[in-house]
Amino acid sequence: MADAILMAGGTGGVSSDDVTAGKAQVLQGYKTVTTDSDDEIIEGTMVNRGNGMVTVEFGDAYWESKYFARMEQGYYAQVDQWKPYVSIPYAVLANGIHLD
Repeated sequence: MADAILMAGGTGGVSSDDVTAGKAQVLQGYKTVTTDSDDEIIEGTMVNRGNGMVTVEFGDAYWESKYFARMEQGYYAQVDQWKPYVSIPYAVLANGIHLD
């Protein structure tokens, strides 16, 4: 027959000191212990933006000989074979490449 050793207090488990992700690195709708949760289980705050997104800014990075597109911060998922993408409205593109 086995002997059990019962310990009093909060032994075992994971604490905020044991993890590396904060609530900003965990998707909304998912709960976990994070570095900023004070050992409590909390819901993440990262927004799931789906597969695609309209760019919030498009500009000319002439010093690097390229253009850039800025997106909202969050998680972008791959849906089947379709990788995440950024769409650029024609008006934003025309302004970014100086065709306005």
